[in-house]
Formats: sequence, structure tokens, C-alpha cells
Amino acid sequence: MGPEQPPPEQPSDLERDPEAAPQQLLEGSASRVERGRSVEQTLADWREIIRRNDALPGGGDVAESVAFLVRMGQLLKAEGRWEEARGCHEEFLRRTRGSEERWEADIASALLELGEIAEQQGRRDDAWGHYEEVVHRFGSTQGPPPYDAVPAAQYRMGWLLCFLGRFDRARACFKEMLLRYGHAPEDWLRVQAVQAHRGLAHVFHAEGRMEEALASLVELSRRHGDSTDTATRGVVLRALFDLGWMYQSSRDAGRARTHYEEVLRGCAELPMYSLDEEMIADTHQGLALLDWNEGRWAESESHFQEALRRYVGLPAPRCREQHCRALTNLGWFYVKQERFEEGHRCLHEVVARYGESSEPVIQEQVARALRTRGHAFGARGLAEQAREIYAELVRRFGETTDAAVLQEVAVGLNQAGRMWIDEARQCWKRGAASAAADCLRHAQEMLEASLRLAPREPIVRGNLAFLAFLQGRWEEAHARLEELVREGGEEVRQALLDEVRDHTFYLDEKWSELVRKLTPG
Repeated sequence: MGPEQPPPEQPSDLERDPEAAPQQLLEGSASRVERGRSVEQTLADWREIIRRNDALPGGGDVAESVAFLVRMGQLLKAEGRWEEARGCHEEFLRRTRGSEERWEADIASALLELGEIAEQQGRRDDAWGHYEEVVHRFGSTQGPPPYDAVPAAQYRMGWLLCFLGRFDRARACFKEMLLRYGHAPEDWLRVQAVQAHRGLAHVFHAEGRMEEALASLVELSRRHGDSTDTATRGVVLRALFDLGWMYQSSRDAGRARTHYEEVLRGCAELPMYSLDEEMIADTHQGLALLDWNEGRWAESESHFQEALRRYVGLPAPRCREQHCRALTNLGWFYVKQERFEEGHRCLHEVVARYGESSEPVIQEQVARALRTRGHAFGARGLAEQAREIYAELVRRFGETTDAAVLQEVAVGLNQAGRMWIDEARQCWKRGAASAAADCLRHAQEMLEASLRLAPREPIVRGNLAFLAFLQGRWEEAHARLEELVREGGEEVRQALLDEVRDHTFYLDEKWSELVRKLTPG
């Protein structure tokens, strides 16, 4: 059975060197390099100010030092340098002990930042502790700041409870926010209730209560859709995006498109300073996938390019996963269009930029980019280059414990096995029976390795059945086929027939006869 898979459903030229990056990505990379130099210079300047103050009697200008510690922590966090940012905020809290009243707004902000950093590092207990301290210390204060940190902390606590599977407590947390802030006189507090409403919908979604999640988001957009408050309007647009994403995940393309397009129309009416660029980029990626599935190739490519343009303009830590996914998707899009040079450039960029990441969600996309490159080389008849790529895929990720990454390795090994089978076909046509047997032995190694990683994968099991058939192990082939068709029904049986429909090798007709005799179910 074939190696290809449809594009993922979520919520990314000239004849040139295929190892080169696309021009727009090169420009984005260059701007990031310049930005990186600017960040380092800024940090160095601030560290020098703090060092000079510390060297003066009494610590010099203490207020200046702690203010720069706060700014350093915020900048480092924005750059994804979690541990350095954590150190700055913790040092700020240490230096302000005994004068908390003067610095309470910055203390509340630092505790929130520490909570978010802890979440990024997977230290959820620590994150909870920081948020809880915000609520405990500042929950009875009046007016922003520092009181504005309290609903922000409560909101993150609700999400943490959801991530931990404590759905009853998560719902209670968001409902408390709805009651507490829903009728507040201040706009900035009422918007916290709207945020909580959205959080509640996501708890329903995490519980698998899809209808309630959708109904909650629809109610949010109905109730607040006419708001003239910019912040509230932003939450409504985020809820509309969530609706698009949920409908797309459940294969309701029409409703997904309606909501995505409503998001873009709404964003066009908001002030530039208030736009959520990450959400807009995610919306374009969602539309790109919808257009792809509907065969609207030009529209799909345009949305991918727009998503990438926006991702590149954002601080890297905020959108690494989305940018990596969009770039991988665009590479696969080009391969499917047989625009191989453009596809290779995109996929090479994924590996070059993200190949050393230790994040499983990023590794999954890198693995997918590699096996897609292997498929592309194979489709062009460049078997050796394809095998080198598949070998790199196994070398990088063959020992991982992440199930999603291993699935990509399994698919790559299956594709490599299919290539060896196709090469065996060519050898037989030339009368090179010994060479064909060698190819089938290589195919068996690849397919059995794939099966070890994905024991129930129908594609791999179907290819192993075909391999057994080609090697003359008729009973084994028949047994494998019976099991497959019994489990997968007519859809699997048809896929097995489609696999040889366009081939002219004499054994293909015998395979088709064998498959036709099988009874689904």
C-alpha cells in the first residue's frame, strides 16, 4: 500500500540548489540574526548598568538595577531563554524583599512571568505555586496594577488544571471568574470574564464534549460579538478561530472556512497595535489546508506563504511549532505538485533550522520533513539520495520514545521498503532475478523494522503481504491479506487493488486476483 498520507488537519521558483533556503526565508533568517545581535547588545548594556550600580557604595541606584532586571527577564523570556529569564526574575524578587509595597506591581508581574516560564519548562507544580501566590498576595488589592495580575493568574490556573486532567476543578475555576468579573464596572475586568468563557469551552473540548465546546464558543461570540471594546473584540476573534479549528479537526470544512474567514475580516477592522499576529498566521495555515484538500492549489500556496511571512516576523519561541509545521506542510504541498526543487528547499530549511530541537512536537515535524524528502527523491527516480535521507531519519530518531515521532520513522521505513519492491520489479523486467531477490531482502528488512515501530499499521502490513506474495510465500501472503481485509473492510481491499492498478508487471494481475477473492468483514 502506498506511502503517501493526506495533509494534516489541525490547529506552513527558479532552478536553484535544492539545499538552499527559499528567498523569503533567507530574508527572515537574516532579520533574525540582526535582531539576535541587537538583543545581545541590549542585554550586555543592561548587565553593565547593574554591575556598575552593584560596585557603588550601597548598591548605587537600586531602583535602576531592579528595573533593568525586570526588563532583562522579560526580554529573555520573549527569546525563549527560559532559565536565564527565570534567574533574572528570581534575582529581582530577592533584591526587593523588605520593600515589597514599592515594587508590588512589578512583583506581581514577575510572579506571573515565573509561572509562565515554569509551564514552558514542564514544572507545573512550580507554575501553580507562582500563580497561587499572585492570587493570595494581591487578590484583595484595588485597581490595576497590581490587581490586573490576579485574573491573569486565575486564568492560567484554569488552564493548568485542564492540562492535568482535573476538569471539574478547571471548570469551577473558569466559572468563578465568570461570576467574579462578568458584571464588573471596568472594561478591563469584564474582558477577563470573556477570556474565562473561552477557557471553559476548551475544558469541554479536552473532555471530549465537543457539542458543549462548540455551543460555548458560539454563545461567547453571540453575546460579545457587537462589543466596541478592542480587547473584548480580540477574545471574540480568538473564539471564532477556535471554532474554525474545532470544525476543521472534525472534518467540517465548510463551517471551518466560514469561521476562519470571519476571523480575517474581523482582524482587518481592528487597530494594528491590537492584532494577534500569531492567530492570523494560524488562520492562514488552516485555510491553506482547507484549500489544499479542495484542490485550490493557488489559494493554498498563497495562504501558506502568508502564514510563513507572519511567523517569521514573530519572536521565535512564540511560534516555533507552527512555523515548523507550516514549512513542512508547504514542502509536502510542493512535492505533491511535483515542484520538487521548491519542496526540497522548504524541507531542507525545516531540518536546518529545527533539526537539533529536543521538543517532541518539533522533532515530529523534522522527521516528517525528512521522510517527505525521501519520498520526493524516490518519486524522481533518485533512489540513492532517497535512501540516504531515510537512513538519516532512522539515525536521528530511531531510538526516540515519542510515539508521534516513531510513527514518522515507521512511515519512512515503509516508504524505503516500497522503493526496494519497485526496484525488484524493474530487475525482474530486465530478467535479473538474482538482483530482484536482493532487492526484496532489503525491502523485508525495511518493512519489518517499520512494523516493529507500528505493529498495527495497515500500510506496512499490506506491503509485507505483497512482499511475501512476490517471494513466493503464498500462504503467508494470503493469511496476512485475510486479516487485513477482515479488520479494514472494503476500503482496505480497494487500497490493495489500487496499489498495482497502474503497473504492468505480470505478477500484479495475479496479486489482484488474490485480493478480489477476499471477502471484507
